[in-house]
Amino acid sequence: MDLQKSFGDRYRVRLDESWNAESRENRREFLAGGEQWRYFEIRGKHGMVYPYSEDRLHVFVTATRARRLISFMNTQCVRTGICDEGITFETDLKRVGVILRLIKAERKRQYTDIQRSQMAARMTAIRLLKGQNPRQNSVPAENSASIFAASACDTLPVRDASF
Repeated sequence: MDLQKSFGDRYRVRLDESWNAESRENRREFLAGGEQWRYFEIRGKHGMVYPYSEDRLHVFVTATRARRLISFMNTQCVRTGICDEGITFETDLKRVGVILRLIKAERKRQYTDIQRSQMAARMTAIRLLKGQNPRQNSVPAENSASIFAASACDTLPVRDASF
């Protein structure tokens, strides 16, 4: 089950930390065989979801949310591990949307058109300022103030130095 293809547009899908522990040769083999999906995971506030096989998932749920999952899924999940922090279940793909809401999975940020245009304006101002440092001698003092005034960056309030 490739979590990136199935849920990558709505949820933040990450690579498991063990991917970095693999040698370069092993990574190449996984990428060539198309088996990188085995290292994907979706983390949430109350647990995480990761693939077990192509049609099964493992769900780690904190102990407080495990009772809700058990009462909701009853016979549709198999308990595979219990520890102090939580419980691990194996389940099929039928109710994965409910499970992701139950663990409060990290969602991708959705930007509106107005937010995108504001970010583009801020980045344009930053790109203009990038090569021009007012502390350097190449920028005159009167021009540096106009550069910072024209930027879309917020200014910090000045504190009174008197004690």
